[in-house]
Amino acid sequence: MHDPRPNAPSKPARRAIALLLSLVPLLPPVARGAHAALRCSNELQVDVCLEADGTCPAFSGTPGPVDAEWANFQRDPQHTGKSALRGPTCDRVLWQSKVRGPVLSQPAVGRPLPAESDGVLYVASAKYPVCAFSPRDGSQLWCATENRGKLPDRSAPALGNDDSIYVGTRDNDMWNMKLPATTPGVAPEVLWRQKVCTDGDISTSPVVSPEGLVYMGSDSLSAGTIMAMCPGPERHVKWCHNPVGDGIKNVSPALDPTGTRLYVSAGGRDLIAYDASTGEEKWRVRMEERRNGLRGANYSPVVNPSTGRIYFGGDEGVIAVDPIVAPGSGAESAAVSILATPDKGEILTSPPAIDVANGRIYFGAARGFNGALYAADLATGARVWRIEVPKSQMRNRPPVIDGDGNVFYVGRYTIHGLRPDGTEMWRVDTGDDFQSAPVLARARLYAATRQGKLFAIGGCP
Repeated sequence: MHDPRPNAPSKPARRAIALLLSLVPLLPPVARGAHAALRCSNELQVDVCLEADGTCPAFSGTPGPVDAEWANFQRDPQHTGKSALRGPTCDRVLWQSKVRGPVLSQPAVGRPLPAESDGVLYVASAKYPVCAFSPRDGSQLWCATENRGKLPDRSAPALGNDDSIYVGTRDNDMWNMKLPATTPGVAPEVLWRQKVCTDGDISTSPVVSPEGLVYMGSDSLSAGTIMAMCPGPERHVKWCHNPVGDGIKNVSPALDPTGTRLYVSAGGRDLIAYDASTGEEKWRVRMEERRNGLRGANYSPVVNPSTGRIYFGGDEGVIAVDPIVAPGSGAESAAVSILATPDKGEILTSPPAIDVANGRIYFGAARGFNGALYAADLATGARVWRIEVPKSQMRNRPPVIDGDGNVFYVGRYTIHGLRPDGTEMWRVDTGDDFQSAPVLARARLYAATRQGKLFAIGGCP
């Protein structure tokens, strides 16, 4: 059987852990109980993968991601950012709402409530793990849990078919919450919280595999941790790697079209392929030497659902990674190439979005505090158009694409809808700035500002 804990902590990681353990007795009793709880024994602080056993308990629910309008970061487990639905074609603001605390991650859109046609909007807020809003008028359905804990950062919510919602927080936990009944004000039930016991902020956006495994990553002392959690109400680690070799921060793992390979970017420079079910490492490649060190960048991989090719936004441009299987032996590896480049001096700090049906790839890039949005040919990387996005670094803000090939993105204080040729359909000025990308639903778009203001745009003729 494959060992679900193949990597022992490195020497630098062991030294850092030892230092942390030496400081534990100095903490006041309240802080020690709040952060370590009973889930962080000395053994788990030395080996965060100790609980992984390669198995999952029997699960009676339906596994896999939920069939919803926008179930996780960039919509699907491949992070294409492409919806089959038509987005808004006008600048009509249907409603505005407010959540207490900053919003730094992309929202999610789940299933509709009974007698409703549009899915519920879920937003991670720095004051709560996650809040739910009615798509009809933006009224708050709930925004609390019965458990202590907060500080979501860049982790976007992910929805599972067992009516669970998953989100990571900076108190080192990933939460699994059972979505409540439709009564407004009823908080979700917290089924479990998985802690990374080596100061492991969960700023990664989880993703759910077809077999129901929930993948969570952590920066974990800048050494990196990746875990596969089993579906269901019981907290159970199937497989785990620690240290990965570099931090996993502000990104989301991606699955190949078959759901059998999991791709994780570490440190913004390495791409690692794992067997999605067992956690066996299949290959890793160095895409580039990371130089910018910008906080809040998002280096999530994006997978072409037709070809399996992987795309990554880096300092040099859009990098393409092609998985290779050797004839005969079946050994796996990958080839790296540059697909598309921005103007000189610009770098990418968000993943691209891909429109396979129309053969396009879209990406944002910036130099200093001024950005640009690009359209390129998906096969050749040839530039189709470029538009200026003033005063915007385009960081952690990938574009999204609707079923008609229209493109939507946020600038610093604005929301934009573009036609496929790059001409503008509409623009909405918000007055607040953005730290995350918009999402698409049925004939509408949602966007959340850093200050916690929510916008619903739609209702167009």
